[in-house]
Amino acid sequence: MKLDVTINFKNGYDAITSNDSRAIGEKNDCVVRAFMNAFDVPYNGAHRFVSKHFGRERRQGTSNTAGKLMKMTTKLLPNLNGKKVIHIGSHPSKGRTYRKQLLNMQYPIYKETIVDGELIKEKTYAGYTVGKFIQQHQTGTFLLLVSKHALTVKDGVMLDNANHNDPLLVNQRRDQRRCEEIFQVK
Repeated sequence: MKLDVTINFKNGYDAITSNDSRAIGEKNDCVVRAFMNAFDVPYNGAHRFVSKHFGRERRQGTSNTAGKLMKMTTKLLPNLNGKKVIHIGSHPSKGRTYRKQLLNMQYPIYKETIVDGELIKEKTYAGYTVGKFIQQHQTGTFLLLVSKHALTVKDGVMLDNANHNDPLLVNQRRDQRRCEEIFQVK
């Protein structure tokens, strides 16, 4: 199925204010910015939370983000700003067996073939790309983990930093990055 919804993009840095002193000189902070945008907290608050509960060191990336978000879903880690985290699913290639992995993490692909004159219809599933997920989820707040990166989708708008964008997004408003993990923030 071809995308028929163009992706609306908003720079994830736009929510940072002059009061967010921890943002100065930061790098590799996509998880902090994704939390800031998904949980509606200032950058400094998101920075403190991710540092304390996810073990992120200043100017370093965040490791095992999916595993730590899973702990938030089971309340082994506290929530942020009173919001609940729900695991929507993993990409089929990840081979995860999390209890919340659902078929809605995947979308169906229908394949028709003719064998010995008989029409055979098969239904298989493929994992979401960022663009396909946004197309099918125009309401709600989601944390998406793609290869070595985190971003937020809020009511169909992608909140991310421009230097991590898929070239298709820049040129055609489409994004083909594979969603490795998807979490909903309510």
